[in-house]
Amino acid sequence: MWPAEKAVEAANQQGAFLFWNHPDWYRQAADGIARLTPMHKAMIEKGYIHGIEVVNGNGYSAEAFQIAIDNNLAIIGTSDVHDLIDWDYEPHAGGHRPVTLVFARSKNVNSIKQALDERKTVIWFKNRLIGLKENLIPLINSSLSTGSDAYSDGTTIARFTIQNSSDATFVLRNLSDYSFTNSDNLIEVPAQGTKYVQVKTLEKVGMLDISFEVLNALVSPNENAKINLKIRIY
Repeated sequence: MWPAEKAVEAANQQGAFLFWNHPDWYRQAADGIARLTPMHKAMIEKGYIHGIEVVNGNGYSAEAFQIAIDNNLAIIGTSDVHDLIDWDYEPHAGGHRPVTLVFARSKNVNSIKQALDERKTVIWFKNRLIGLKENLIPLINSSLSTGSDAYSDGTTIARFTIQNSSDATFVLRNLSDYSFTNSDNLIEVPAQGTKYVQVKTLEKVGMLDISFEVLNALVSPNENAKINLKIRIY
C-alpha cells in the first residue's frame, strides 16, 4: 500500500489544498479529543496540510479549532453525508448542512484556492458561526446594520432597529451600561429580519454606542465574537 505521506506529498506537488478530516473520530480517538499526532505535526511543519475539519455533520471539535489556531490552518466544516440530505438536515424545516464560507475575491477556482490558502474561512454550523476573529467579525458587521430613530415623546427612551441580512439568527448579549425596555440583556435578531429595540439612556444623546457579545459566534473555543454598534438618534 502506498504510504499516506507519499500521497500527501504528491498532492502538494500538484498544488492541492489538503485538510485533515475527522481529527476527533471516535474510532481513532476513543475520548473524542482531537490531538496533534507526530505525523500530522511533521506534515504541518512541511506545509503539506493547509486546513482541519472543525465541524463534521452534527459534530464540533473545540480541540480541532484550537489546533487550527495554533498551527495556522484553515477552519473547515463539512457535512459528511452518507444518507439523504433531507433526512439528515431537514432543509424543509429550516435546517442546513454545515457550510464552509470562503471569502474569495472572485467566483472562480483560482480565487477560491487563494482564499483557502490564506485561511479566509468561517463555518456556518446549525445556528453557529465559527472562525478566526479577522474573518468572522467583518462577516457579522456586514450582516448587521442599524436603523436610526428618535426618542419617544417626553421620555429618555430611544428607539432603533437592528437589521440582519444573513441567513443566521444572531443572539446578542448587551455589554453596555444601557438597559432596554422591551428586552433583557439578550437580543435575538432573526435571519433576514429586524429587531426593534428601546433603550433607556437616562439623558438624551445624539449617538448611541452599544457593545454586544455574539453568543452564537466563536472566534476561539472559549471566546465569543464581540461587536460595537453605533446608532444615530434624532
